[in-house]
Parts: sequence; C-alpha cells; structure tokens
Amino acid sequence: NTKGISFAATADGGVSTPSELLDDYEEGTFTCTLNSAGGGGTPPTATGTYTKIGADVFINVYFSNKNTTSQSGVIHFAGLPFTVGGPTNGFFVGSFLSDPSTFTNVAAGTEQTRCSQGSTVFYVANNNVSGQSQIGTAGTGKYCTASFRYIAQ
Repeated sequence: NTKGISFAATADGGVSTPSELLDDYEEGTFTCTLNSAGGGGTPPTATGTYTKIGADVFINVYFSNKNTTSQSGVIHFAGLPFTVGGPTNGFFVGSFLSDPSTFTNVAAGTEQTRCSQGSTVFYVANNNVSGQSQIGTAGTGKYCTASFRYIAQ
C-alpha cells in the first residue's frame, strides 16, 4: 500500500523499520453506554470523541448529570469506536474521574482503564482494591469522565 504520508525521507529507521508510512488517521464521535450487572431500565449514554492514528485510538467521554437509579452492581462502558486489539485484558494509559458517590472501588489516582482484546467495552479497576468499580449511590445528577488510549485491531 503506497497511500498515505511517507516519512521515509528521514531514513532513520534502517532495515528493521517495518514502515514509515502513516496510512490511517480519523476523528469522530461514538455513543458510549454505562451498563451495570444489575441494570434495569434504560442505561445512561454519552457521546464521546475519538482520534485514531494508525492503530492507536484516543478516546474522551463525559457522562454529565446522568440518572443511574435503575443501575446496580459492577459497571462497564460499552461502545468503543474500534475493537480492542491488545494486549489481552490490558491496562491502558489514561484517566477516570467521577462523583465520589457514583461508584464504589474508586479512589483518586488509583483507577486504571481496562479493555479486553476483541471487545468494544472498557471498565475501571482500582489498583488498590480488588475488583471492578460498581454503582455506589444510584440516583440522578451523576457524572464521570474517561480519557485514555488503546490499541485497535
């Protein structure tokens, strides 16, 4: 494939460099759904943004003033714009912030976004507490935001 932007003129990669061709760049939006194990009713959704450069996908999503009354249990966020490529059950660089009462197993500075290879779902794990984050005090006016990078298939 010779389509794309070639950086081969720099000639700094040598023989072992697989490619100096940028052949994929995309920006867009996606719908993210906050699902829970004990969810009933309609789960909250939010529109997120993404930028894809090669296989790297950077996402931002903000759930603002959402109603989690019908939600309970372990949470996950569905609807990533591209299927996760790897690593298997990998931690990805990013951040997650929420109203302290929205989720349990969440503490400032200890959250990690996790994705499973082959899925379009991410969840939040606390590296100081065993298990995934869960709905804390369900109700109205809840918020959370996630911003991270993952590798697409």
